[in-house]
Amino acid sequence: MESTLVVGFGGAGMSISKHIGSFLGCDTLAVNTDASALNQSGFESQLLIGQGVCKGNPALVPQRGLLAAQESEAELEKALASYKTIVLVAGLGGGTGTGALQLAVNLPSLRKQRLIVAVILPFSFEEARRDTALDALSSLQSRNPEVLVYDNELLLKDTANNRAALSDVFERSTHKITEDLRARLIIAA
Repeated sequence: MESTLVVGFGGAGMSISKHIGSFLGCDTLAVNTDASALNQSGFESQLLIGQGVCKGNPALVPQRGLLAAQESEAELEKALASYKTIVLVAGLGGGTGTGALQLAVNLPSLRKQRLIVAVILPFSFEEARRDTALDALSSLQSRNPEVLVYDNELLLKDTANNRAALSDVFERSTHKITEDLRARLIIAA
């Protein structure tokens, strides 16, 4: 059985997972409903989910992301099957990551694999997305996986002048997630 698989769901999850994989040397898997985003991602291992529901387009809303994951559940389960530790990464508030993650958190428990979930919350100015993200986070946490939460709003407030470019906040979030996972994965080894 392989050691660790880092799975990025949706655009934000894929971006962060790519960094984690290259930094920590873990296997990675990009999961998305958006065929174009997958094709441009540069991931060696990719899984296009929900081809019937989304037809290769972005999920846009969590319900479609969940339906896409349900449609592709067997493929998702197979992709995760041979690893001891599964790390699921997603930005909450959108469609694919928010919806598909709701199903994906259940799959490792079927094989008694260790599960770590890392999620990113949107900024407060993204009000509707943030509300969606907080609802999804509550649902995830109620199922008791190990959930690491990274709030872009708090990272923005932590910057010296609060005028940091959003790309700087995203970069800080990515580095923080990577460092936290490195510490947890060493402990698990």
